Amino acid sequence: MDIRKVSWYLGVFLVVSGVLSFLPVPVALYYHEPILMLVIRIIVFWSVGMVFMHHPREHLDFRGAMFLIALSMLILPLIGVIPFFQMFEGGFFEVMVNGYFEGVSGYTTSGLTVFSQEQLSPDSPSYRHSFVFSRTLMEWTGGLGIIVIFLSLLARGGMSTVFLYRVEGGERIVPSIDHTTKIILRIYLFYTFTGAILLWLFDMSPLYALSTMMSVLSTGGFISLVGGINITPLAEIVILVFLILAAIPFTLDYVLLSGNLKKFFGHLEIRFGCWIMFFSLIFFMAASLTNGGNFLDSLHRNIILIIASITTGGYHLGILDGLHGSEIFLVIILMLVGGGAGSTAGGLKLIRVGVLSGAIRWFIKKLSLPESAVFPFKVGKNVFSGEELRNIALFFFIYVVLILFGTFSIIAWGVGADGGVELQDALLLSVSAQGNVGFSTIDIMSQSLIVKLVLIFQMIAGRLEIFPILALIGCFVKYFGHEVVEIEKEIIEKEKEIMRRKDKDKALEDELKVLKKIMRIGEDE
Repeated sequence: MDIRKVSWYLGVFLVVSGVLSFLPVPVALYYHEPILMLVIRIIVFWSVGMVFMHHPREHLDFRGAMFLIALSMLILPLIGVIPFFQMFEGGFFEVMVNGYFEGVSGYTTSGLTVFSQEQLSPDSPSYRHSFVFSRTLMEWTGGLGIIVIFLSLLARGGMSTVFLYRVEGGERIVPSIDHTTKIILRIYLFYTFTGAILLWLFDMSPLYALSTMMSVLSTGGFISLVGGINITPLAEIVILVFLILAAIPFTLDYVLLSGNLKKFFGHLEIRFGCWIMFFSLIFFMAASLTNGGNFLDSLHRNIILIIASITTGGYHLGILDGLHGSEIFLVIILMLVGGGAGSTAGGLKLIRVGVLSGAIRWFIKKLSLPESAVFPFKVGKNVFSGEELRNIALFFFIYVVLILFGTFSIIAWGVGADGGVELQDALLLSVSAQGNVGFSTIDIMSQSLIVKLVLIFQMIAGRLEIFPILALIGCFVKYFGHEVVEIEKEIIEKEKEIMRRKDKDKALEDELKVLKKIMRIGEDE
């Protein structure tokens, strides 16, 4: 893949991100906080973006669209986190990794952080309201997706638009992709400001209300550790409701807002998600009451835990305290399942898990039928081909392999409270990073650079749903392989040229020897 083919689009993404990065500046001015690093971030976004936009706009194929979204997810966090570098201590490489980790966690809506709770407390001298807003703005941008923002504001139609929207992962609300992305943006903005106003009415300051809702709608979780936020019982209900709305596909949000409740609740993902939450609640309540918990307190705690896990919102990190092994295991399963396809939630997605569970029943039934019997695989009214099933199974396999890779990396190089990291804690963190949840029972800041780099890779792979980042790696491997081949060709050509020169030199030497012999013969005569 030639980077020049995606250069113009990448430049536009950076310029749009620079425009959005201007929003924390008024916040900093209002609270009398320094704005230099915020301004530098805007300048870098615009400058780098303009450099990329010097290349002409070209049409993208699906492979190019995957390459573009993966490349943008690598570059955006590096620039977006510029104001935070000054808040880290240590050597240059350590500061860069910590800063990049925070940026990736924001844009992938993971919610994992290398900041301590003390740094995020209003009593800390390094606390900045503009930084809190910047962090949740990164989540808000990553939740909707820079591609959707670009398509809703600047798209002009064509096949490039189709492929970009396919990579972002979502169904069309209306036949036109341009119109679909505009509807999605309106829904996202409507939810953002409606939720923020409700939180403000329920005794939360305007800035924190907006920041909280941006983090909630992106199912990010950054806001969970920030001190000074007053969350009343009514405000918590608002947060939980909007977490559920954020984990619902935007296409179904549109159906819900249109008032078609029959179609909404009849959808596979809604029905499957409701059943999972219902049975999970029964399990958690049984476990809590068996251990002597109060019914109402357990019900409140378990509802928060289930919603925060399956929506991958990571809300209320303290909710994990005191959980037993079986409960932690169910939390891991809920994080693995995740929310709806085409939502801001992470995880495997409800539709894939529903299809795979249906495929098991279908396969068992098919084994009992004659080989000549035609028995198509259906989920609801949708018929899935063998190739579609193989793609879903392949995604599931790679997803699990990456989680196991992350788990063993954390066990091998991680640092726990008593030295090493337990398998349960490592698995929870690995699933949380790849599912973009934000739950962790170990301190991220104290982890080795290797663990942080592995988590960075998992967060990006999880947000991009694996294949785009694998495509990017494949492009680079192919590129370097091509470069190696070219270098080998150059070396071989040089060796051939040297051999040709040696042959010419030898031929000249032979001619000179012959001439010298002729001259000696002439002198003798």
